[in-house]
Amino acid sequence: MNLQELFHIDKNIPIPLYYQFKQELKNRIQDGTFKVNDQIPTENEFCEALQISRPTVRQALKELIQEGLLTRRKPLGTFVSQPKIDSYFFEQLASFNDEMKMLGLTPSTTLLSNEIETVNNVVADALQLPKDAKVLHLKRLRFANHDPMVIVETYLPCTMFPLLENEDFENNSLYSLLEQKYNCSIQSVNRTIEATLADDKTAKLLQTNKNSAICQTTTISYNQNDVPMEYSIAKYRGDRSKFSLKLVKK
Repeated sequence: MNLQELFHIDKNIPIPLYYQFKQELKNRIQDGTFKVNDQIPTENEFCEALQISRPTVRQALKELIQEGLLTRRKPLGTFVSQPKIDSYFFEQLASFNDEMKMLGLTPSTTLLSNEIETVNNVVADALQLPKDAKVLHLKRLRFANHDPMVIVETYLPCTMFPLLENEDFENNSLYSLLEQKYNCSIQSVNRTIEATLADDKTAKLLQTNKNSAICQTTTISYNQNDVPMEYSIAKYRGDRSKFSLKLVKK
């Protein structure tokens, strides 16, 4: 690979060298010269071929890593990242399946557990249930184009959704089941997001590294009668997800 032919750095213009190199490398990623999971040349190779300094190269690589285009894999080197999936999770109410399809991706689900259990204090407060109430506790691993994206734990009141545990949650959308079989649709949600780190079990399921970044969302969903019907905790891979918001001044 001839880096001098691929990268055009002009030292006679006032644009900083690191920024020129960064934009050139970004362009080579976007045009497919460097593909997803390709290892890019080393810092020394860039420096020697383009006659630029190591701090110049490091600054550009650092910013591209922060932007999610590159990832460092110690001790192997620097690689082109999988593109992040842009989710409008905070702008619209849609199921995971519907949202992935809108993005042109193929969704799929693996059911990890499906249990009836006595509600704990956190879930009881969220769903406004008595302390001895029963809930259906679902744990699912959701995929986009066969890549694991999110682990979702969902709690639903058994009194509101009797026999729901008998449904096929791998091949059917939960929200579609609730609407079609129980005439219960989500009309509003309270949702929070926080940054956390992947523990061993989470990292294994999401095929990422322990202590890697996780976007954790907590959701309370309300039906058409403004009754809480779902409490869920979702853990998204931080390196594959980003969330868009639209804020309007009132």
